[in-house]
Amino acid sequence: MEETIRKPVKAEKSPKHQRRGLAFRRHFTSEGTPPLEAVRWARRKSVIREPNGAVVFELDNAEVPEDWSQLATDIVVSKYFRKAGVPGTGHEVSVRQVIHRIAHTI
Repeated sequence: MEETIRKPVKAEKSPKHQRRGLAFRRHFTSEGTPPLEAVRWARRKSVIREPNGAVVFELDNAEVPEDWSQLATDIVVSKYFRKAGVPGTGHEVSVRQVIHRIAHTI
């Protein structure tokens, strides 16, 4: 059996075949309007308690979308807000900050 060794052939890339990344069309936003500005925001208090009533976590004046339930507020505040003492820019007090942190991490 005879082996044939072939050298790789470099393909010439024409300008129309260069990589440019993915393109997405807008569906829920308008150009020139920051997406988070389209949301109505409210300030709420969040308190997480043990079954015996003892306070586990409390945050006054958390900023969340106005149409969120109190349960949704409590979950995002207790599970997703960056807490004081965690390296970074300090604790978070707004869902806007959480969205910004996550979107810029991905």
